[in-house]
Amino acid sequence: FPAFLGVLLARGQAGVPGPTFGTGLAGIPICQAPRVVLNSTLSAGASHGVLHHFWVTGQQHVIDAVWVEYYIDGEKTPSIGFQPAFMCGLAFPNDIKDTDLYQAGAACGKNAAVGGWYNTFPIPFAKSALVTIRNNAAGCSGGYINVRGTENLPVILPGGLPLPATARLQLQVTPWAVRQPLEYINITSLPSGTRGMVFLTGWAVESEPVGGAHAGGGYIEGCWHFYRQHTEPFPGMVVGTGVEDYFDSGYYFGADSGISDGLEFTSSLSGLPFFDRTDTVERISAYRFHAADPLVFTDGGALVWRVGAKGLPGTTKCGNPLPPSGPLPPAPPPVPPPPAPQPQPGPGPHPAPPAPPPERADGCADGTCDAFCDNPNVRGCLATWQTPTSLRTPKTGAKCGGSLGECKAPTDACAPGWEICLGGGSGSTLDGFRVAMTPTECATADPRAFVAGMSHSNPEYQTHSPGPCPPPTHPPDNGCVVSGWGCEPVCCGGGCKVPSCPDMIWPNATRIHIDLAGGCCGKVSPADSVGVLCCKSSPEERPLPAESPQLGRDLTPINFTSYGWVYTW
Repeated sequence: FPAFLGVLLARGQAGVPGPTFGTGLAGIPICQAPRVVLNSTLSAGASHGVLHHFWVTGQQHVIDAVWVEYYIDGEKTPSIGFQPAFMCGLAFPNDIKDTDLYQAGAACGKNAAVGGWYNTFPIPFAKSALVTIRNNAAGCSGGYINVRGTENLPVILPGGLPLPATARLQLQVTPWAVRQPLEYINITSLPSGTRGMVFLTGWAVESEPVGGAHAGGGYIEGCWHFYRQHTEPFPGMVVGTGVEDYFDSGYYFGADSGISDGLEFTSSLSGLPFFDRTDTVERISAYRFHAADPLVFTDGGALVWRVGAKGLPGTTKCGNPLPPSGPLPPAPPPVPPPPAPQPQPGPGPHPAPPAPPPERADGCADGTCDAFCDNPNVRGCLATWQTPTSLRTPKTGAKCGGSLGECKAPTDACAPGWEICLGGGSGSTLDGFRVAMTPTECATADPRAFVAGMSHSNPEYQTHSPGPCPPPTHPPDNGCVVSGWGCEPVCCGGGCKVPSCPDMIWPNATRIHIDLAGGCCGKVSPADSVGVLCCKSSPEERPLPAESPQLGRDLTPINFTSYGWVYTW
Protein backbone atom coordinates (compact mmCIF):
# COMPACT_ATOMS: atom_id res chain seq x y z
CA PHE A 1 0.00 0.00 0.00
CA PRO A 2 2.74 2.58 0.75
CA ALA A 3 4.27 2.04 -2.71
CA PHE A 4 0.82 2.33 -4.34
CA LEU A 5 0.11 5.50 -2.36
CA GLY A 6 3.43 6.93 -3.47
CA VAL A 7 2.49 6.38 -7.10
CA LEU A 8 -0.83 8.17 -6.58
CA LEU A 9 0.75 11.12 -4.81
CA ALA A 10 3.36 11.38 -7.55
CA ARG A 11 0.52 11.85 -10.01
CA GLY A 12 -0.34 15.13 -8.36
CA GLN A 13 -3.39 14.17 -6.25
CA ALA A 14 -2.26 15.41 -2.84
CA GLY A 15 -3.65 14.30 0.49
CA VAL A 16 -3.38 11.11 2.53
CA PRO A 17 -6.36 8.79 1.94
CA GLY A 18 -8.70 8.03 4.80
CA PRO A 19 -10.75 7.34 6.66
CA THR A 20 -13.03 4.89 4.83
CA PHE A 21 -16.77 5.32 5.42
CA GLY A 22 -19.82 3.27 4.41
CA THR A 23 -22.40 0.75 5.53
CA GLY A 24 -23.60 -2.82 5.08
CA LEU A 25 -27.33 -3.46 5.52
CA ALA A 26 -28.67 -7.02 5.83
CA GLY A 27 -32.23 -8.11 5.07
CA ILE A 28 -33.72 -4.62 4.74
CA PRO A 29 -37.15 -4.19 3.14
CA ILE A 30 -36.90 -2.52 -0.25
CA CYS A 31 -40.19 -0.86 -1.22
CA GLN A 32 -41.33 1.64 -3.83
CA ALA A 33 -40.60 4.54 -1.50
CA PRO A 34 -36.87 5.36 -1.46
CA ARG A 35 -34.93 4.02 1.53
CA VAL A 36 -31.74 5.80 2.61
CA VAL A 37 -28.78 3.44 2.47
CA LEU A 38 -25.94 5.90 3.11
CA ASN A 39 -25.88 9.55 4.18
CA SER A 40 -22.28 10.69 4.57
CA THR A 41 -20.79 14.15 5.10
CA LEU A 42 -17.05 14.78 4.89
CA SER A 43 -15.17 15.12 8.13
CA ALA A 44 -13.46 18.41 9.00
CA GLY A 45 -10.32 18.97 6.97
CA ALA A 46 -11.14 16.48 4.21
CA SER A 47 -10.70 17.86 0.70
CA HIS A 48 -13.12 15.46 -0.99
CA GLY A 49 -14.56 11.97 -0.83
CA VAL A 50 -14.81 9.12 -3.33
CA LEU A 51 -17.48 6.41 -3.29
CA HIS A 52 -15.78 3.34 -4.69
CA HIS A 53 -17.77 0.20 -3.86
CA PHE A 54 -21.37 -0.92 -4.44
CA TRP A 55 -22.79 -4.45 -4.00
CA VAL A 56 -26.35 -5.76 -3.75
CA THR A 57 -28.30 -9.02 -3.64
CA GLY A 58 -31.85 -9.97 -2.77
CA GLN A 59 -34.96 -11.61 -4.19
CA GLN A 60 -34.40 -13.38 -7.51
CA HIS A 61 -34.91 -11.01 -10.50
CA VAL A 62 -36.53 -8.32 -8.33
CA ILE A 63 -33.14 -7.17 -7.04
CA ASP A 64 -31.80 -6.90 -10.62
CA ALA A 65 -34.22 -4.06 -11.38
CA VAL A 66 -34.29 -1.98 -8.17
CA TRP A 67 -33.32 1.66 -8.57
CA VAL A 68 -30.19 2.84 -6.76
CA GLU A 69 -29.81 6.65 -6.72
CA TYR A 70 -26.89 8.88 -5.71
CA TYR A 71 -27.50 12.47 -4.58
CA ILE A 72 -24.14 14.25 -4.63
CA ASP A 73 -23.40 17.45 -2.66
CA GLY A 74 -27.00 18.21 -1.75
CA GLU A 75 -28.60 17.55 -5.15
CA LYS A 76 -32.39 17.65 -5.30
CA THR A 77 -32.36 15.32 -8.32
CA PRO A 78 -29.89 12.43 -8.34
CA SER A 79 -27.09 12.74 -10.89
CA ILE A 80 -26.79 8.93 -10.88
CA GLY A 81 -29.70 6.50 -10.90
CA PHE A 82 -29.25 2.93 -12.14
CA GLN A 83 -30.64 -0.59 -12.06
CA PRO A 84 -27.93 -3.05 -10.95
CA ALA A 85 -28.08 -5.35 -13.98
CA PHE A 86 -27.85 -2.70 -16.70
CA MET A 87 -25.27 -0.85 -14.62
CA CYS A 88 -22.89 -3.43 -16.05
CA GLY A 89 -24.47 -3.80 -19.48
CA LEU A 90 -27.07 -6.55 -18.95
CA ALA A 91 -30.55 -5.35 -19.90
CA PHE A 92 -32.28 -8.77 -19.83
CA PRO A 93 -31.37 -10.30 -16.44
CA ASN A 94 -34.57 -12.38 -16.23
CA ASP A 95 -33.47 -14.43 -19.21
CA ILE A 96 -29.98 -15.57 -18.20
CA LYS A 97 -29.12 -18.85 -16.51
CA ASP A 98 -28.29 -18.96 -12.81
CA THR A 99 -24.77 -20.01 -13.79
CA ASP A 100 -24.24 -17.04 -16.13
CA LEU A 101 -21.76 -15.06 -14.05
CA TYR A 102 -19.47 -12.44 -15.59
CA GLN A 103 -17.05 -9.64 -14.76
CA ALA A 104 -15.94 -6.51 -16.58
CA GLY A 105 -12.59 -6.78 -14.84
CA ALA A 106 -12.68 -5.18 -11.41
CA ALA A 107 -15.07 -2.45 -12.56
CA CYS A 108 -18.40 -4.30 -12.35
CA GLY A 109 -20.06 -7.66 -12.75
CA LYS A 110 -22.26 -10.42 -11.30
CA ASN A 111 -20.83 -12.96 -8.86
CA ALA A 112 -23.88 -14.96 -7.71
CA ALA A 113 -26.77 -16.98 -9.09
CA VAL A 114 -29.14 -14.54 -7.38
CA GLY A 115 -28.10 -10.90 -7.37
CA GLY A 116 -24.43 -10.44 -6.54
CA TRP A 117 -24.11 -7.26 -8.62
CA TYR A 118 -21.15 -5.01 -7.87
CA ASN A 119 -19.25 -1.99 -9.18
CA THR A 120 -16.15 -0.07 -8.16
CA PHE A 121 -16.86 3.09 -10.17
CA PRO A 122 -15.09 6.10 -8.58
CA ILE A 123 -17.77 8.65 -7.63
CA PRO A 124 -16.15 11.84 -6.25
CA PHE A 125 -17.96 14.44 -4.15
CA ALA A 126 -16.98 17.66 -2.37
CA LYS A 127 -19.30 17.76 0.66
CA SER A 128 -21.81 14.93 1.00
CA ALA A 129 -23.23 11.80 -0.59
CA LEU A 130 -26.71 10.36 -0.10
CA VAL A 131 -27.53 6.91 -1.54
CA THR A 132 -31.08 5.49 -1.69
CA ILE A 133 -32.68 2.28 -2.99
CA ARG A 134 -36.27 1.65 -4.10
CA ASN A 135 -38.24 -1.16 -5.70
CA ASN A 136 -39.13 -1.00 -9.38
CA ALA A 137 -42.28 -3.09 -8.78
CA ALA A 138 -45.22 -2.85 -6.40
CA GLY A 139 -44.75 -4.16 -2.88
CA CYS A 140 -41.60 -4.81 -0.90
CA SER A 141 -38.80 -7.35 -1.09
CA GLY A 142 -35.80 -8.13 1.07
CA GLY A 143 -32.29 -7.10 0.14
CA TYR A 144 -28.68 -6.82 1.20
CA ILE A 145 -26.51 -3.87 0.20
CA ASN A 146 -23.01 -2.56 0.85
CA VAL A 147 -21.80 0.93 -0.08
CA ARG A 148 -18.33 2.26 0.75
CA GLY A 149 -16.06 5.22 0.08
CA THR A 150 -12.89 6.89 1.32
CA GLU A 151 -12.02 10.51 2.06
CA ASN A 152 -9.10 12.18 0.22
CA LEU A 153 -8.74 9.20 -2.10
CA PRO A 154 -7.20 9.99 -5.50
CA VAL A 155 -9.71 9.57 -8.34
CA ILE A 156 -8.23 6.78 -10.46
CA LEU A 157 -10.25 5.01 -13.15
CA PRO A 158 -9.97 1.26 -13.72
CA GLY A 159 -6.83 0.95 -15.82
CA GLY A 160 -4.99 3.73 -14.01
CA LEU A 161 -6.18 6.98 -15.66
CA PRO A 162 -6.19 9.75 -12.99
CA LEU A 163 -8.95 12.37 -12.90
CA PRO A 164 -9.11 15.64 -10.95
CA ALA A 165 -10.75 15.43 -7.54
CA THR A 166 -13.26 17.99 -8.84
CA ALA A 167 -14.56 15.52 -11.44
CA ARG A 168 -18.21 14.52 -11.13
CA LEU A 169 -19.83 11.36 -12.48
CA GLN A 170 -23.31 11.53 -13.97
CA LEU A 171 -25.50 8.94 -15.67
CA GLN A 172 -27.67 9.83 -18.67
CA VAL A 173 -30.43 7.25 -19.12
CA THR A 174 -32.37 6.72 -22.36
CA PRO A 175 -35.45 4.72 -21.24
CA TRP A 176 -36.89 1.87 -23.28
CA ALA A 177 -38.72 3.32 -26.27
CA VAL A 178 -39.42 2.55 -29.92
CA ARG A 179 -36.85 4.23 -32.19
CA GLN A 180 -37.22 4.64 -35.95
CA PRO A 181 -34.94 3.57 -38.82
CA LEU A 182 -32.07 6.03 -39.44
CA GLU A 183 -32.89 7.98 -36.27
CA TYR A 184 -29.94 9.51 -34.40
CA ILE A 185 -29.90 8.77 -30.65
CA ASN A 186 -27.83 10.73 -28.15
CA ILE A 187 -26.21 8.25 -25.77
CA THR A 188 -24.59 11.17 -23.96
CA SER A 189 -25.01 14.90 -24.54
CA LEU A 190 -23.31 17.77 -22.69
CA PRO A 191 -23.93 21.52 -23.19
CA SER A 192 -21.36 24.12 -24.19
CA GLY A 193 -18.91 25.14 -21.48
CA THR A 194 -18.61 21.55 -20.18
CA ARG A 195 -15.39 19.53 -20.17
CA GLY A 196 -15.06 15.84 -19.41
CA MET A 197 -15.09 12.34 -20.87
CA VAL A 198 -17.35 9.41 -21.66
CA PHE A 199 -16.69 6.67 -19.09
CA LEU A 200 -19.07 3.80 -19.91
CA THR A 201 -21.80 3.00 -22.42
CA GLY A 202 -24.58 0.46 -21.87
CA TRP A 203 -26.60 -0.39 -25.00
CA ALA A 204 -29.55 -2.75 -25.58
CA VAL A 205 -31.93 -3.54 -28.45
CA GLU A 206 -35.01 -5.68 -28.90
CA SER A 207 -36.14 -6.11 -32.51
CA GLU A 208 -38.21 -8.24 -34.89
CA PRO A 209 -36.10 -8.46 -38.06
CA VAL A 210 -37.78 -8.94 -41.43
CA GLY A 211 -37.49 -12.61 -42.35
CA GLY A 212 -37.13 -13.76 -38.74
CA ALA A 213 -34.60 -13.14 -36.02
CA HIS A 214 -31.87 -15.20 -37.67
CA ALA A 215 -31.98 -12.91 -40.72
CA GLY A 216 -30.68 -10.08 -38.53
CA GLY A 217 -31.73 -6.44 -38.40
CA GLY A 218 -30.51 -3.49 -40.44
CA TYR A 219 -29.92 -1.48 -37.26
CA ILE A 220 -26.63 -3.40 -36.83
CA GLU A 221 -25.03 -1.17 -39.50
CA GLY A 222 -25.53 1.95 -37.38
CA CYS A 223 -22.43 4.09 -36.84
CA TRP A 224 -21.21 5.77 -33.66
CA HIS A 225 -20.26 9.46 -33.77
CA PHE A 226 -18.34 11.31 -31.06
CA TYR A 227 -18.56 15.11 -31.00
CA ARG A 228 -15.66 16.69 -29.08
CA GLN A 229 -17.32 20.12 -28.97
CA HIS A 230 -21.02 20.92 -29.08
CA THR A 231 -20.45 22.79 -32.37
CA GLU A 232 -18.40 20.07 -34.12
CA PRO A 233 -20.01 19.35 -37.52
CA PHE A 234 -21.31 15.99 -38.69
CA PRO A 235 -20.01 13.30 -38.73
CA GLY A 236 -17.78 14.25 -35.77
CA MET A 237 -15.23 11.55 -35.06
CA VAL A 238 -16.48 8.11 -36.07
CA VAL A 239 -15.73 5.74 -33.17
CA GLY A 240 -17.74 2.76 -34.38
CA THR A 241 -18.37 1.73 -38.01
CA GLY A 242 -21.25 -0.49 -36.94
CA VAL A 243 -22.87 -1.59 -33.70
CA GLU A 244 -20.51 -4.46 -32.94
CA ASP A 245 -17.44 -2.55 -34.15
CA TYR A 246 -17.86 -0.01 -31.33
CA PHE A 247 -17.83 -2.89 -28.84
CA ASP A 248 -14.60 -4.22 -30.44
CA SER A 249 -16.33 -7.26 -31.92
CA GLY A 250 -17.15 -8.02 -35.56
CA TYR A 251 -19.56 -9.56 -38.06
CA TYR A 252 -22.75 -9.11 -36.00
CA PHE A 253 -20.98 -10.32 -32.84
CA GLY A 254 -20.18 -13.54 -34.68
CA ALA A 255 -23.74 -14.20 -35.91
CA ASP A 256 -22.58 -13.54 -39.50
CA SER A 257 -19.70 -15.97 -39.18
CA GLY A 258 -21.59 -19.18 -38.52
CA ILE A 259 -22.50 -18.71 -34.85
CA SER A 260 -26.22 -18.17 -35.16
CA ASP A 261 -26.80 -16.63 -31.74
CA GLY A 262 -23.68 -14.52 -31.64
CA LEU A 263 -20.65 -15.03 -29.43
CA GLU A 264 -21.07 -13.64 -25.93
CA PHE A 265 -17.92 -12.27 -24.27
CA THR A 266 -16.90 -10.01 -21.37
CA SER A 267 -13.67 -8.16 -20.64
CA SER A 268 -12.45 -5.09 -18.78
CA LEU A 269 -12.81 -3.04 -21.99
CA SER A 270 -16.09 -4.23 -23.52
CA GLY A 271 -18.57 -7.05 -23.42
CA LEU A 272 -21.62 -8.74 -24.87
CA PRO A 273 -23.23 -10.42 -21.85
CA PHE A 274 -26.48 -11.19 -23.68
CA PHE A 275 -27.36 -12.23 -27.26
CA ASP A 276 -30.56 -14.20 -27.84
CA ARG A 277 -32.73 -15.06 -30.83
CA THR A 278 -36.10 -16.78 -30.96
CA ASP A 279 -37.88 -17.43 -34.26
CA THR A 280 -39.01 -13.81 -34.48
CA VAL A 281 -37.30 -11.68 -31.79
CA GLU A 282 -33.67 -10.69 -31.37
CA ARG A 283 -32.34 -9.16 -28.12
CA ILE A 284 -28.82 -7.90 -27.57
CA SER A 285 -27.16 -6.15 -24.63
CA ALA A 286 -23.58 -4.82 -24.47
CA TYR A 287 -21.22 -2.47 -22.62
CA ARG A 288 -18.10 -0.45 -23.51
CA PHE A 289 -15.69 1.24 -21.08
CA HIS A 290 -13.57 4.24 -22.03
CA ALA A 291 -11.28 4.23 -19.00
CA ALA A 292 -8.28 3.00 -21.01
CA ASP A 293 -9.58 4.52 -24.25
CA PRO A 294 -10.90 7.95 -23.20
CA LEU A 295 -13.34 9.94 -25.30
CA VAL A 296 -12.69 13.49 -24.07
CA PHE A 297 -14.83 16.54 -24.92
CA THR A 298 -13.59 20.08 -24.37
CA ASP A 299 -16.66 22.32 -24.89
CA GLY A 300 -19.75 20.20 -24.57
CA GLY A 301 -20.24 17.31 -26.96
CA ALA A 302 -22.10 14.08 -27.51
CA LEU A 303 -21.82 10.37 -28.24
CA VAL A 304 -24.45 9.54 -30.87
CA TRP A 305 -25.59 6.23 -32.38
CA ARG A 306 -27.70 5.90 -35.52
CA VAL A 307 -30.34 3.22 -36.08
CA GLY A 308 -28.88 1.69 -39.23
CA ALA A 309 -27.07 3.42 -42.08
CA LYS A 310 -27.50 4.52 -45.68
CA GLY A 311 -24.72 5.06 -48.18
CA LEU A 312 -24.28 8.46 -49.85
CA PRO A 313 -22.18 9.18 -52.93
CA GLY A 314 -18.61 10.07 -52.02
CA THR A 315 -18.83 9.05 -48.35
CA THR A 316 -18.69 5.94 -46.22
CA LYS A 317 -21.91 4.71 -44.67
CA CYS A 318 -20.97 6.78 -41.59
CA GLY A 319 -20.86 10.05 -43.54
CA ASN A 320 -17.12 10.71 -43.61
CA PRO A 321 -15.48 11.28 -47.02
CA LEU A 322 -14.03 8.29 -48.83
CA PRO A 323 -10.22 8.31 -48.64
CA PRO A 324 -8.41 8.72 -51.98
CA SER A 325 -7.40 5.55 -53.81
CA GLY A 326 -4.27 4.84 -55.79
CA PRO A 327 -0.59 5.39 -54.96
CA LEU A 328 0.55 7.68 -52.19
CA PRO A 329 0.90 11.32 -53.28
CA PRO A 330 4.46 12.47 -53.96
CA ALA A 331 6.36 14.38 -51.29
CA PRO A 332 5.99 18.15 -51.58
CA PRO A 333 8.86 19.91 -53.39
CA PRO A 334 11.47 21.74 -51.31
CA VAL A 335 10.63 25.29 -50.38
CA PRO A 336 12.45 27.63 -52.84
CA PRO A 337 14.63 30.43 -51.47
CA PRO A 338 13.00 33.85 -51.21
CA PRO A 339 13.28 35.97 -54.37
CA ALA A 340 15.87 38.71 -54.58
CA PRO A 341 14.59 42.24 -53.80
CA GLN A 342 13.20 44.03 -56.83
CA PRO A 343 13.36 47.79 -57.46
CA GLN A 344 10.15 49.57 -56.53
CA PRO A 345 8.18 51.17 -59.38
CA GLY A 346 8.29 54.93 -59.65
CA PRO A 347 5.29 57.24 -59.60
CA GLY A 348 2.63 56.48 -62.13
CA PRO A 349 -0.66 54.64 -62.54
CA HIS A 350 -1.04 51.22 -60.87
CA PRO A 351 -3.49 48.51 -61.81
CA ALA A 352 -6.68 48.44 -59.77
CA PRO A 353 -6.76 45.79 -57.05
CA PRO A 354 -8.73 42.67 -57.96
CA ALA A 355 -12.42 42.70 -57.11
CA PRO A 356 -13.28 40.88 -53.90
CA PRO A 357 -14.66 37.40 -54.48
CA PRO A 358 -18.44 37.18 -54.43
CA GLU A 359 -19.94 36.28 -51.07
CA ARG A 360 -20.56 32.56 -50.74
CA ALA A 361 -24.21 31.64 -50.81
CA ASP A 362 -23.94 28.77 -48.35
CA GLY A 363 -26.79 29.95 -46.15
CA CYS A 364 -24.95 30.85 -42.93
CA ALA A 365 -23.69 34.33 -42.18
CA ASP A 366 -20.10 33.18 -41.67
CA GLY A 367 -19.97 31.80 -45.23
CA THR A 368 -20.31 28.16 -44.25
CA CYS A 369 -23.00 25.51 -44.01
CA ASP A 370 -23.22 23.49 -40.81
CA ALA A 371 -26.10 21.10 -41.52
CA PHE A 372 -28.57 20.05 -44.25
CA CYS A 373 -26.02 21.23 -46.83
CA ASP A 374 -27.44 19.03 -49.61
CA ASN A 375 -30.76 20.86 -49.38
CA PRO A 376 -30.77 23.88 -51.73
CA ASN A 377 -33.33 25.80 -49.65
CA VAL A 378 -32.61 24.95 -45.99
CA ARG A 379 -29.46 25.23 -43.91
CA GLY A 380 -28.59 24.49 -40.31
CA CYS A 381 -26.40 27.29 -38.95
CA LEU A 382 -24.56 27.17 -35.63
CA ALA A 383 -25.57 30.08 -33.43
CA THR A 384 -25.66 31.22 -29.84
CA TRP A 385 -26.85 34.32 -27.99
CA GLN A 386 -26.53 35.77 -24.50
CA THR A 387 -30.00 35.61 -22.93
CA PRO A 388 -33.27 33.75 -23.60
CA THR A 389 -34.40 35.25 -26.89
CA SER A 390 -37.36 35.14 -29.25
CA LEU A 391 -36.59 33.26 -32.44
CA ARG A 392 -38.52 35.98 -34.28
CA THR A 393 -36.33 38.85 -33.13
CA PRO A 394 -35.89 40.92 -36.33
CA LYS A 395 -32.56 40.92 -38.16
CA THR A 396 -30.13 43.56 -36.96
CA GLY A 397 -27.74 43.26 -39.91
CA ALA A 398 -24.85 42.17 -37.67
CA LYS A 399 -23.50 38.89 -39.01
CA CYS A 400 -22.97 36.24 -36.34
CA GLY A 401 -22.92 32.55 -35.58
CA GLY A 402 -20.29 29.92 -36.17
CA SER A 403 -16.86 31.54 -36.31
CA LEU A 404 -18.36 35.05 -35.99
CA GLY A 405 -19.49 34.75 -32.37
CA GLU A 406 -22.73 35.53 -30.53
CA CYS A 407 -25.89 36.84 -32.20
CA LYS A 408 -28.02 39.83 -31.29
CA ALA A 409 -30.90 38.06 -33.06
CA PRO A 410 -30.95 34.34 -33.95
CA THR A 411 -31.86 35.09 -37.58
CA ASP A 412 -28.61 37.12 -37.93
CA ALA A 413 -26.87 33.74 -38.24
CA CYS A 414 -28.53 33.39 -41.68
CA ALA A 415 -26.67 34.82 -44.68
CA PRO A 416 -28.11 37.66 -46.79
CA GLY A 417 -30.92 36.19 -48.87
CA TRP A 418 -31.74 33.69 -46.10
CA GLU A 419 -33.95 34.00 -43.02
CA ILE A 420 -34.94 31.87 -40.06
CA CYS A 421 -37.37 29.20 -41.24
CA LEU A 422 -41.04 29.60 -40.25
CA GLY A 423 -40.23 33.04 -38.90
CA GLY A 424 -43.01 34.80 -40.80
CA GLY A 425 -40.86 35.92 -43.75
CA SER A 426 -41.67 35.59 -47.43
CA GLY A 427 -39.51 32.53 -48.00
CA SER A 428 -40.35 30.59 -44.86
CA THR A 429 -44.06 29.85 -44.91
CA LEU A 430 -45.39 26.57 -43.57
CA ASP A 431 -46.34 25.28 -47.02
CA GLY A 432 -42.95 26.31 -48.38
CA PHE A 433 -41.13 24.59 -45.53
CA ARG A 434 -43.03 21.34 -46.15
CA VAL A 435 -41.84 21.43 -49.76
CA ALA A 436 -38.28 22.38 -48.88
CA MET A 437 -37.70 19.77 -46.18
CA THR A 438 -38.90 16.17 -45.96
CA PRO A 439 -39.78 14.65 -42.57
CA THR A 440 -37.10 11.97 -43.01
CA GLU A 441 -34.47 14.60 -43.79
CA CYS A 442 -35.57 16.68 -40.82
CA ALA A 443 -35.29 13.72 -38.47
CA THR A 444 -32.14 12.03 -39.71
CA ALA A 445 -29.89 14.28 -41.85
CA ASP A 446 -27.99 15.68 -38.82
CA PRO A 447 -27.77 14.42 -35.22
CA ARG A 448 -27.97 17.86 -33.56
CA ALA A 449 -30.88 20.28 -32.96
CA PHE A 450 -31.60 23.33 -35.17
CA VAL A 451 -34.65 25.44 -34.34
CA ALA A 452 -37.14 27.33 -36.52
CA GLY A 453 -39.08 30.50 -35.69
CA MET A 454 -42.51 29.04 -34.92
CA SER A 455 -44.12 27.32 -31.94
CA HIS A 456 -45.16 23.79 -32.89
CA SER A 457 -48.77 24.21 -31.76
CA ASN A 458 -51.12 26.66 -30.07
CA PRO A 459 -52.51 26.51 -26.52
CA GLU A 460 -56.07 26.69 -27.85
CA TYR A 461 -55.62 23.17 -29.28
CA GLN A 462 -54.69 21.58 -25.95
CA THR A 463 -58.28 20.45 -25.36
CA HIS A 464 -59.03 19.77 -29.02
CA SER A 465 -61.01 16.53 -29.44
CA PRO A 466 -60.15 13.72 -30.03
CA GLY A 467 -56.62 14.68 -28.98
CA PRO A 468 -54.36 17.62 -28.24
CA CYS A 469 -53.56 18.49 -31.83
CA PRO A 470 -54.57 21.21 -34.30
CA PRO A 471 -57.62 20.44 -36.44
CA PRO A 472 -57.12 20.02 -40.20
CA THR A 473 -58.17 23.67 -40.70
CA HIS A 474 -55.58 25.09 -38.30
CA PRO A 475 -54.02 28.44 -39.27
CA PRO A 476 -50.64 28.20 -41.08
CA ASP A 477 -48.77 30.15 -38.40
CA ASN A 478 -48.74 29.45 -34.64
CA GLY A 479 -46.64 32.49 -33.90
CA CYS A 480 -43.64 32.34 -31.57
CA VAL A 481 -45.11 32.39 -28.07
CA VAL A 482 -43.29 32.64 -24.74
CA SER A 483 -45.34 30.24 -22.60
CA GLY A 484 -48.08 27.63 -22.57
CA TRP A 485 -48.78 24.26 -24.08
CA GLY A 486 -47.34 23.84 -27.58
CA CYS A 487 -44.96 26.80 -27.25
CA GLU A 488 -41.75 24.87 -28.04
CA PRO A 489 -40.20 25.70 -31.44
CA VAL A 490 -40.23 23.44 -34.48
CA CYS A 491 -36.87 21.73 -34.80
CA CYS A 492 -34.89 19.50 -37.19
CA GLY A 493 -32.10 17.11 -36.33
CA GLY A 494 -31.57 13.98 -34.27
CA GLY A 495 -31.42 16.06 -31.08
CA CYS A 496 -35.07 17.12 -31.51
CA LYS A 497 -38.04 15.31 -29.97
CA VAL A 498 -41.44 14.17 -31.25
CA PRO A 499 -44.11 16.01 -29.18
CA SER A 500 -47.47 14.81 -27.88
CA CYS A 501 -49.02 16.66 -30.83
CA PRO A 502 -46.87 15.45 -33.75
CA ASP A 503 -49.01 16.53 -36.73
CA MET A 504 -48.45 20.27 -37.21
CA ILE A 505 -45.73 20.14 -39.88
CA TRP A 506 -45.98 16.53 -41.08
CA PRO A 507 -48.43 13.84 -39.88
CA ASN A 508 -46.93 12.04 -36.90
CA ALA A 509 -43.47 13.37 -37.81
CA THR A 510 -43.21 16.93 -36.48
CA ARG A 511 -40.16 17.46 -34.26
CA ILE A 512 -39.60 20.12 -31.60
CA HIS A 513 -36.85 21.53 -29.40
CA ILE A 514 -37.23 21.11 -25.65
CA ASP A 515 -34.38 22.85 -23.84
CA LEU A 516 -33.20 22.22 -20.31
CA ALA A 517 -35.36 25.05 -18.94
CA GLY A 518 -38.45 24.09 -20.94
CA GLY A 519 -37.94 27.13 -23.16
CA CYS A 520 -40.50 28.30 -25.69
CA CYS A 521 -40.07 29.80 -29.15
CA GLY A 522 -40.37 33.26 -27.66
CA LYS A 523 -37.51 32.71 -25.17
CA VAL A 524 -35.10 30.00 -26.27
CA SER A 525 -32.12 29.63 -23.93
CA PRO A 526 -28.76 30.09 -25.67
CA ALA A 527 -26.90 27.13 -24.13
CA ASP A 528 -29.61 24.63 -25.02
CA SER A 529 -29.79 25.05 -28.81
CA VAL A 530 -27.07 24.21 -31.28
CA GLY A 531 -28.30 26.62 -33.96
CA VAL A 532 -31.07 27.82 -36.23
CA LEU A 533 -32.75 26.63 -39.42
CA CYS A 534 -32.25 29.13 -42.23
CA CYS A 535 -34.51 29.11 -45.30
CA LYS A 536 -33.78 30.78 -48.64
CA SER A 537 -35.90 33.90 -49.07
CA SER A 538 -36.50 33.02 -52.73
CA PRO A 539 -36.50 29.21 -52.68
CA GLU A 540 -35.41 27.13 -55.66
CA GLU A 541 -37.63 24.47 -57.12
CA ARG A 542 -36.37 21.24 -55.62
CA PRO A 543 -36.47 17.92 -57.47
CA LEU A 544 -37.28 14.86 -55.40
CA PRO A 545 -34.03 13.28 -54.19
CA ALA A 546 -33.09 9.87 -55.46
CA GLU A 547 -33.14 7.26 -52.74
CA SER A 548 -29.65 6.10 -51.78
CA PRO A 549 -29.24 2.34 -51.59
CA GLN A 550 -29.92 0.89 -48.17
CA LEU A 551 -27.12 -1.13 -46.68
CA GLY A 552 -27.66 -4.82 -46.01
CA ARG A 553 -30.73 -6.01 -44.14
CA ASP A 554 -34.16 -4.43 -43.88
CA LEU A 555 -34.49 -1.53 -41.47
CA THR A 556 -37.41 -1.68 -39.05
CA PRO A 557 -38.27 0.13 -35.79
CA ILE A 558 -36.48 -1.20 -32.72
CA ASN A 559 -37.04 -1.10 -28.98
CA PHE A 560 -34.00 0.59 -27.45
CA THR A 561 -32.43 1.72 -24.18
CA SER A 562 -29.01 2.99 -23.14
CA TYR A 563 -26.91 4.17 -20.20
CA GLY A 564 -24.30 6.87 -20.80
CA TRP A 565 -21.88 7.39 -17.88
CA VAL A 566 -19.95 10.67 -18.14
CA TYR A 567 -17.32 12.42 -16.01
CA THR A 568 -17.30 16.22 -16.11
CA TRP A 569 -14.82 18.67 -14.62
